[in-house]
Amino acid sequence: LSADNSRLDAFTVSFWWKTDALDQDTSTSLMSSVDNEGLNDWQLNDVNANIALTGDNGSITVAQADLEARTWHHAAIVSDGNNVSLYVTPYRSANVELVGTLNNAAFNLQDLRIGANRAGHLTYD
Repeated sequence: LSADNSRLDAFTVSFWWKTDALDQDTSTSLMSSVDNEGLNDWQLNDVNANIALTGDNGSITVAQADLEARTWHHAAIVSDGNNVSLYVTPYRSANVELVGTLNNAAFNLQDLRIGANRAGHLTYD
């Protein structure tokens, strides 16, 4: 799945995900966006013991210990063009959980990839 070639700086990406194993190879990605001009790329990936929203302008992490394998989780990445926030909410939870916000950190949405990292060579199983 890809967004069109227009680069968006204000966007929301929202999705549900579930995996049999949280601990995957470093830099495997649930979702990523590649800016075709090489600016403000990002990916939501597995990094050691964390799930991390990582981009050219910083990262936000959620410990895998706070997540459960074989359980649906909802994730939302919200950018207003200047700030980006990550929300992760377990299935059937009444609360939307803000993991963190990066201020003055531009993340763009252009080439949206589901299940693959920015480089296109590592997938989330």
